[in-house]
Amino acid sequence: MLDDQGMGLPALGISDGAGSVLLDPDGDHTYTMQDGDIPYIAYYFGYPVERLEIQAYRVTRGGKTKPVNPAVSLIDAADHLGRSAAPEVYGWDGSYPRKGTKPRTVKNGDYLLEMRVLKPLGDPDNPDHWETFTSPRFSIDDPDPRSGATR
Repeated sequence: MLDDQGMGLPALGISDGAGSVLLDPDGDHTYTMQDGDIPYIAYYFGYPVERLEIQAYRVTRGGKTKPVNPAVSLIDAADHLGRSAAPEVYGWDGSYPRKGTKPRTVKNGDYLLEMRVLKPLGDPDNPDHWETFTSPRFSIDDPDPRSGATR
């Protein structure tokens, strides 16, 4: 389902400042979360997808990962998506949902994004029916951390 299109997709991406996203497969960019400088996942669906799930993880100093919000888990999800006509991008503004309250924004630090897609007519309880992309580690260094959602 996830097809690389000869470009190494899926991959982490960065804004070029002019409305396009450039691939950053090594994840060496530090995002300011200002003026479109947010992490993107560039991807292409070669086949329809039953379900798309995106999760964000904070990377601790010891290198372990923790979901940004274990109570809600996903930062985004969608069902019954068609095949891609062209490469697509998902941009993450650093926010995550919370049960019953306003969204929050992550603090400065190191993160990674995970995209999971369920095959058409796939069984969500069968791990073999999912394809997963995990981004390389990247950093967020927002000079104005109060500009996002409530922290």
